[in-house]
Amino acid sequence: MKEATHCQQMDMQWECGRATMQSLGAMLAPVTFLLPDGRDVSPMHIARWQEDIEIGSFPPILHHLRGEWPCVPFGATDTGPLPPRWKSDNTSENHADHSNLHPHGFGSNTHWKLENKTSGAIRAQLDYPDQSPISSLTRRVTGKKGQPGLDITLSVTARRGTSLPIGLHPTFALPATAGAISLHPGTYKDIWTYPGDTGGPCPLETDSHHQTLSAMRTRDGSIINLSRLPLTEPCECLLLLTETDGHFELHNLDEGYKTSLEWNADHFPSVMLWISNRGRQASPWNGQHLALGVEPVCSAFDLGTDISVGTNPLSQAGIRTYQTFEKDQIWTTGYSISVEALD
Repeated sequence: MKEATHCQQMDMQWECGRATMQSLGAMLAPVTFLLPDGRDVSPMHIARWQEDIEIGSFPPILHHLRGEWPCVPFGATDTGPLPPRWKSDNTSENHADHSNLHPHGFGSNTHWKLENKTSGAIRAQLDYPDQSPISSLTRRVTGKKGQPGLDITLSVTARRGTSLPIGLHPTFALPATAGAISLHPGTYKDIWTYPGDTGGPCPLETDSHHQTLSAMRTRDGSIINLSRLPLTEPCECLLLLTETDGHFELHNLDEGYKTSLEWNADHFPSVMLWISNRGRQASPWNGQHLALGVEPVCSAFDLGTDISVGTNPLSQAGIRTYQTFEKDQIWTTGYSISVEALD
């Protein structure tokens, strides 16, 4: 990969693991946890782009894509064509944050200030541009005392009152072995499929509802199991699990451990699954990218601020798709990533 801008890295270590945060996006990876049986496991994804790719020509979020980071606001730059019921004419300046210029928000594409006053924690801080309704983001990652896990907090300070879609973006590695990762969501109400183009082949019916990952209906009427990844065939799918309980587990059957993600379901009522299964053929993906995003969100998929803050099919179903921030108030949420051996 041809190098883009220099990216600072900061390390932390505690008795049950070690982790690295980079300045770009405050992305967290690699993360290595020490299991009680002495094994080291590293569940987070790190994109490995080909050496000949001019990565600097892509949005900064892709330059060193990896691990976990916050997205304020949460959303893509171009949703492409959508069914009429998903379109919005909502363009209130009160919540506009120039998100079209920054996929998944300014903070996902900018270098943060990093510091670690203690060896077992990292603090990251970022000031947003003056025209943004958001003033600053602060996040802190701390090793769990005596446990293979991390506690993470995100604080958002608003410059003025605003409503935005927000999300967290934990991205986990998928091994080459088909079906080696077993997905175990907590309780939820429904699974919604993406209403537009996912950037690669997705066998699922668009803009449809399902009940279980293990029995997802495809366009040709057959059933596919998305609870075991990766799949043998290339695909690129986005799913939204609604009214979650704030818990999701990934069982690595090859390596015999599970990763647990816990979040505040009042702050992030849905979780978006980004199944990137060698489906995107364009550069820099080149049909080789294997990863699973398990992304707690308060958002209408990744369809951006106007759709999420406006009336949309999710909000009409009673599912909250934006977070309201008050002027000069600090909004804080906490979440965690931890591992343990499988029985």
